[in-house]
Amino acid sequence: MAQRIKIPARSDRQAVELYTRRFSLMHEMLMYSIKAKQSTHLANVEKLRALLSEFHEAHYAEQAGPGTGR
Repeated sequence: MAQRIKIPARSDRQAVELYTRRFSLMHEMLMYSIKAKQSTHLANVEKLRALLSEFHEAHYAEQAGPGTGR
């Protein structure tokens, strides 16, 4: 999962902030997927779905860029 996120140049502050956000979301998704597998609490699954949606927005909104139709 983390291999999809490219490490930005340190000089590009905006890219570094986006990288940090994406990586943080991926870590949180990993932790909630572990919790969801180890218990029967649906709250863990709901949180995982919410995080996935948030990651999808953060990852693909930036990749789309202007004029790509996404």
